[in-house]
Amino acid sequence: MLQAMIKPKLVSRLSGLMLSAGLLAAGAAHAGPEQVNCSAVSADTCQIAKSLKRGVNFGNMLEASPTEGSWGVSVQPAYMDIAGANFNTVRLPVRWSNHAAPTLDGKLDETFARRVDLIVDTLLSKGVYVILDFHHHQQLLGATLHPGEFAVSPTVLDNRFVNIWRQVAARYKDRSPKLLFEILNEPSGRMAGERWNAMAARVLGTIRATNPTRAVMIDVTNVGAAGFDQLVMPNDKNIIMVANSYDPVSFAIQWNTAIPVIGCCTDAQKLEITTALDRMSKWNKTHGIPAYLGEFGSYERAPIDSREIYTRFVRDQAEARGMGWAYWEFASTFGVYPAKMNNWLEPIRRALLD
Repeated sequence: MLQAMIKPKLVSRLSGLMLSAGLLAAGAAHAGPEQVNCSAVSADTCQIAKSLKRGVNFGNMLEASPTEGSWGVSVQPAYMDIAGANFNTVRLPVRWSNHAAPTLDGKLDETFARRVDLIVDTLLSKGVYVILDFHHHQQLLGATLHPGEFAVSPTVLDNRFVNIWRQVAARYKDRSPKLLFEILNEPSGRMAGERWNAMAARVLGTIRATNPTRAVMIDVTNVGAAGFDQLVMPNDKNIIMVANSYDPVSFAIQWNTAIPVIGCCTDAQKLEITTALDRMSKWNKTHGIPAYLGEFGSYERAPIDSREIYTRFVRDQAEARGMGWAYWEFASTFGVYPAKMNNWLEPIRRALLD
């Protein structure tokens, strides 16, 4: 997810929805919790997926450009204490690509890598699951670079990405199974469809050389039907599918101050949410690989009462489908514990945790 000051990426829109009373009722009154289909994965990975439960993203911190703190927040010891005491999982977005040599080998900046080591190990020591997520590699996606992000030669771009993962995987090969790898957040653009399927399989193979059984998350390109239809997972017993959803986008991402603020959640808005989550649940039932909601959240400009209703509704609907989730995010402009408050934003806290 981008910080608030950066133009948002295009988020796929769900279209052609039938707004009949019967369909609305089916989406809003979802029975649960459903049983997760784990027929294609190992018992250990199935148990990990079920144990992720309630999570939070340490967003806008280690994926900021050019470095941690550039987007106004950084990982604080208190944040790790609070997250460790209240959530099952912390998703840790990291922009590894901006902290590696621009050459083919992609040699990691050791100072930055040790910073990530410290955060990962501190969080693991608190008993939470940690999802180490490769985030915001704009050039790999064929997207506009963020301010402070550097480009590399196109001739080394893809192989360098694999080589960065080779180093990251080796670095953490002896960590607890509670550490999960997420290959790339929101693959899109030039990393979509068959190209993404091939790259995900290639990176997974590289990870498996040093982490033969670690749970690895592979993202769908978007939450629309096309993304799920195009995703082909590698033949591996220790993988989890992850998707992000900000539906309804018109409510969740109200960055444009020229547009009047809107609230949530009407029946039509709820149907957008449940349609996206139903796609994830259906995909799990079809493929036997657990599904995880890696991001959802609402920008601070939206009315706080609507933000609370939205947050609780998404949480409840994900849990009804047996899916773990990670709220976007902890301390920035979507935050449940905004840095400028240095305290819980109580309506969001209770929507997530009560």
